[in-house]
Amino acid sequence: MNKFSFTLCAILATTLSLSSCDTNKDKEEAKPATKTEMLTDKTWMLSALTTNPARTMNGKQVTDLFPYVEDCTLDDVLSFSKPNVYHFEEGATKCSTNDPQSLTGSWAFQEDETVLATTFPGYTGNTYNIVSLDNSTLKLKAITTINGTKYTQTFTYTKK
Repeated sequence: MNKFSFTLCAILATTLSLSSCDTNKDKEEAKPATKTEMLTDKTWMLSALTTNPARTMNGKQVTDLFPYVEDCTLDDVLSFSKPNVYHFEEGATKCSTNDPQSLTGSWAFQEDETVLATTFPGYTGNTYNIVSLDNSTLKLKAITTINGTKYTQTFTYTKK
């Protein structure tokens, strides 16, 4: 009986220690993805574009600019990879035949990962406030000045 109790205790102890290892493994796997991981594990396509204040398009004041985005822009793909490589791909159609099919530059988070900065060699860099970033959506906000008026544009990209 004593030998049986010892064996039973050994089996229980082994089972408990293995199950506690599994629990720790589950906790590690459940760790939320970092912003870098969410940004870099996919490619992105523009899915929405808004502006504030409204702009005049075809004689109407509009804030939703997405219906006015040219088809040649809708198939463009953005990708971000480590270490901080930013890639722009024109897609199947180009707005201008002189445009390069792809560009490779760099990206970086700034201000505690609340700002995304992108640069391409030979082009002016851009910075965007990160409105939201999750596993399927990247939402960026930028201020642009057109004819002396400041517009806040919000770009929404979805995972391709």
